[in-house]
Amino acid sequence: AEYEEALQKLAKSMRQSDVTRRLIKVEYKEALQNLAESMKRSKVTRHHVMVQRGMMAPEQQRALRQAKERLRVQQNQRLRVKQQQRQQEISSAVLNHPVVRSFFNGSTAGGLFADKMVQSRTNRFAFVLG
Repeated sequence: AEYEEALQKLAKSMRQSDVTRRLIKVEYKEALQNLAESMKRSKVTRHHVMVQRGMMAPEQQRALRQAKERLRVQQNQRLRVKQQQRQQEISSAVLNHPVVRSFFNGSTAGGLFADKMVQSRTNRFAFVLG
């Protein structure tokens, strides 16, 4: 009886997993179809934009190029400012680290930094002498 129950449970589980697999396949196919439709719409939109640009007067095209260039310059400036701010934050964090501060103040911060330097040199020297 237990064996039959186990077989029935297994069969039911397999049927459910088959149903689940079919649902996943259907959802996957629908997602692919949606993606294909979206890509087609994007292609059509790009085509319309290119046609509209082709119908623009030369001065309108020049104005569009200038606006794009100004936008690019502004974005580059913002990026540079962000990078500089980040570098300042990092520099500040490094310089405010207790070991670094004590090093520049002439202290060995309990010998930690100086000990590590001496140990590194000793290890290198021992390695070279072999």
